[in-house]
Amino acid sequence: MLCFQGACCARLRADLAAHPDLDPSGAPVLIATIDRVVTWVEANPPASIPAAARQSTRAGRVAPRDQIRTEADSIRAQRTAKGLENP
Repeated sequence: MLCFQGACCARLRADLAAHPDLDPSGAPVLIATIDRVVTWVEANPPASIPAAARQSTRAGRVAPRDQIRTEADSIRAQRTAKGLENP
C-alpha cells in the first residue's frame, strides 16, 4: 500500500502536537485524522501515482476507520472488560 509521503502519520502527529490535551490512543483522533487525509488526497491527487493505486490506498485507509466505527460498542466492551478507560 502506498503512503502518500506519510501524510496520515504526519497529520496525526500534527494534530497531537497542536492539541496536547488529546488522548493519543483515542480512536476519535485517529478517525478525524484519517478523514482529513483522505479528503486532502482526494482534493490534491498526486499526479505521479496512478488512479488505481490511489484508490487502493484510500481503501486501505478507510477500512480500519470504518471498522472502528462499526465495532465501537464491541471495542468499548472489550476495553471495559480489561479495566481500560473508554475515551
